[in-house]
Amino acid sequence: MILEREAGRPDYEPQVAVRFVLIPEEDKEKSEKAGSLIYVEREYVNIRVPGDKQSDFYHRADKPMRASDGKERLPKELYPKAYEIFKRQSQTPMEGTPLEHWPQISRALALTLKAAGIHTVEMLAEVHDGNLEKMPHNIREIRQKARTFLATAKDAAMAQERARENEELKAQLAEMKAQIAALSEKRGPGRPPKESHA
Repeated sequence: MILEREAGRPDYEPQVAVRFVLIPEEDKEKSEKAGSLIYVEREYVNIRVPGDKQSDFYHRADKPMRASDGKERLPKELYPKAYEIFKRQSQTPMEGTPLEHWPQISRALALTLKAAGIHTVEMLAEVHDGNLEKMPHNIREIRQKARTFLATAKDAAMAQERARENEELKAQLAEMKAQIAALSEKRGPGRPPKESHA
């Protein structure tokens, strides 16, 4: 955390401790499509008033917050120095199923793989054969588990999507039948057939 005064405030105002961080959050829409939990790292700002334990809070960095002057501004505008340091030090935000949320491997193995730059199940599934020798001895089997997990999740998501589409079609068909029945009642019985003169 660094001490920074809100942008534009006079020097006599106290500084606050500011830190921008990446926090993984589940992306519900992507999770539903993939059939497994998909997390996206979002930027947050953590602000503390030194000496005040109650002041510690996190705020989504892409949502405006109220400044001292009462106007709404983004945290990066209020604390540009802290945000610049964060952007210099932070990595590209991660997207996918974090290894620590995948029950098929231990936490120790998840940390080992993260040390090798593999943070998600999706990344694990894409490890090239040429890089396997540098990994734990059973990495081929684990990579195959990751590939199977993702394929199964994708199939389940597709099946779920098809089931949802079928339900929508059934509802539309029922609605059309009801409309046809209502129209038939309005018209009354059809015309009697013409008599044939033979």
